[in-house]
Amino acid sequence: MSLAKRIDPSWVAVDLEVEDQAELFRWVTERMASTGFLADADAACQRLLERERIVSTAICPGVAVPHARCDEVKGIGLCVVRLAKGMDFAARDGQPVRLIFALMGPPEATAEHVKVLGEIARLIQQRSKLDALLNAESPEALLAILS
Repeated sequence: MSLAKRIDPSWVAVDLEVEDQAELFRWVTERMASTGFLADADAACQRLLERERIVSTAICPGVAVPHARCDEVKGIGLCVVRLAKGMDFAARDGQPVRLIFALMGPPEATAEHVKVLGEIARLIQQRSKLDALLNAESPEALLAILS
């Protein structure tokens, strides 16, 4: 399954302006809840924040993959956000993050969760794809790159 099939178009943002991770994760979980994918946006937001406190999910310059598992979801879902300005994710390289792949899934879907994380890792290793994602002019263009 392509990454795009795990993304509702309303879960994609380009040049989103948020002040911190809490606001970002609230935006992500409220979007996912608005489509019925999440039953409890607050609980899911807390899970993302707790996961981020354990260790940074920044995986390469400019990219983070915050992820959490919770009972409040219907399957595996992915929200993709490109921020208007870089955000500190306590990355090992010290670089701010602009592209976020927020992954949510149920506790029992460990294998599928790991598979999607791997797909994201392979995608961002392709420099041309990463550059295209970082320069997409609209949510629709960003989603098309992931298809």
